[in-house]
Amino acid sequence: MVGQQVRSFRIERGLSQGELAERANVSVDLISKLEQGTRQTARLSSLTRLANALDVDLGRLLDKRPRLARGPDTGTLVAVRDVLVSADQLPGMDPDDGGAASDVATLAGLLGTTWDRFQAGQFGRVAALLPGLIGECRASVHAGDAAAASPLAQAYQIAARLMVYMGNYDLSAIATERALTVVGRSDDELLWANLHATFCWTLLNSGRHADAESHAVRIAEQIEPTMSKASAEHVAVWGGLLLKALAAAAAANRDAEARQYISLARSGASRLDREHTVYGWMQFGPTQVAVQETHAHTLLGRPTVALRAARDVRRDQLLPLGWGRHLLDVARSQLDRAATSDVVTTLHRAHQVSPEWFRHQAIARAMVSELVNQQRRLSPEVRALAQAADFQE
Repeated sequence: MVGQQVRSFRIERGLSQGELAERANVSVDLISKLEQGTRQTARLSSLTRLANALDVDLGRLLDKRPRLARGPDTGTLVAVRDVLVSADQLPGMDPDDGGAASDVATLAGLLGTTWDRFQAGQFGRVAALLPGLIGECRASVHAGDAAAASPLAQAYQIAARLMVYMGNYDLSAIATERALTVVGRSDDELLWANLHATFCWTLLNSGRHADAESHAVRIAEQIEPTMSKASAEHVAVWGGLLLKALAAAAAANRDAEARQYISLARSGASRLDREHTVYGWMQFGPTQVAVQETHAHTLLGRPTVALRAARDVRRDQLLPLGWGRHLLDVARSQLDRAATSDVVTTLHRAHQVSPEWFRHQAIARAMVSELVNQQRRLSPEVRALAQAADFQE
């Protein structure tokens, strides 16, 4: 778990607990409790400072590694890596993906299927689909079909988001850069902004909270809509960027800024009668604001306020992974309030969203670890959760 990772990296770098505490600006007591296992996790801002002090990616500290399902219809991350880091994509090279170019309708259908698999948390299946999808989109763009630029950019975007779940932030950034290069050929400003939102998400998950917040605000300002004239899609992309800034501010423990983003997002969402989903994944509306408000208050250590905000979340308005991630915030706040039985129930509900996605959630493993340490003899429910979260004592 986190404590074992901290200890391993600390010893590898020849640091005492006191030296690490000074570098990371955290207490020695926190490091000691993490390494002893008497504390299973810490505030995200503290974990980020520890990762920076140890000169490791936050994902490695949280043990974010591939835990893909295996089967005849699943792929590998190596294949996705190879299609992203391809010599054919270097400047000045002429890509040759082979085969006849597909029309945009065919590409849109393949893209929709891949997004559906992604939102269902079927990451192994997504890894199988992506190389072919990217290859077909590239062939169409190379054949001169300018309209194929949008599906190609979104295929890269799926790859970027997949790599974040796998803890490979460098490949995620490369995929997003590929997407932005492609979409630069079109005049779709909203897709361009949507891709920047994915880049913000990559920055956020890699612990670069200040960069994520400032970039989200910068792009949101560039596309800020005139509310009386803007389309719902325009408001949704703008609002989604605000919510990325909110998550980054909360992760960095910037309470005042987080409250400002909540207020702005509520104002924008009030213009929408329901949730709007754009480009396969970005959602914005009243429920999404409640989801992100719950997340922010959870990160800021206000479980009662977080659970109050969660009452405004409508399950039927959310994509599957968004609902699953929200349940993890609810479980974290329940755990902070010592509502153990509720935590177990909520975590089982999150696991039902997608077992494969659940295995990739560091926060789920941390909570399961806390539940395990609370019980002398594991209940069948907690034992099942430990297996589901790929938790190892």
